[in-house]
Amino acid sequence: MPGVYTSVMRGVHNQTGDGVIETFDLQGPDTQLYIAAAGTRGKVLQGDGALISGVILIGYAPITMLIRTLGPSLTQAGLPGALPDPYLYLVNANGETIAANDNWFDNPAKDAIIATGLAPADDLEPALLISLFPATYTAVATGFAGDTGLAFTQVYSLAFPPWELDPAPKVRGR
Repeated sequence: MPGVYTSVMRGVHNQTGDGVIETFDLQGPDTQLYIAAAGTRGKVLQGDGALISGVILIGYAPITMLIRTLGPSLTQAGLPGALPDPYLYLVNANGETIAANDNWFDNPAKDAIIATGLAPADDLEPALLISLFPATYTAVATGFAGDTGLAFTQVYSLAFPPWELDPAPKVRGR
């Protein structure tokens, strides 16, 4: 069903720990339903406490993606304890860093990021505009200089941006 959905994970009896929520787009290639964006919000800690968001791209051609991590703008939105200066890097299935950014406004692709309409609200937030071949990738958000706090990493597919999709999906066979 088209729409915006949120999954929430909580520990039983307020226990804490690590968890995984997965979302799969199981539609065939002839449907008009696509996952156009996904996000992960959580606490960024030091060391192994990075916030990670994985994505598996399928198909035959590269897809342009915008990946960003929000921190300071969460404070502006009224969420306390936000990460003051997030750092974002993207790794491939071999664990190799293929792109990284600290402050989106210093990114050489700044004008193209602005043109997407998805530029972060705060200059200290990182963003990557990148063309990716079908494969497995992980976006990793950390705190610059060891900072900790709440962050929100978002992964957008610009191949099927949500504002261009047909709002009335077609049912297969009709």
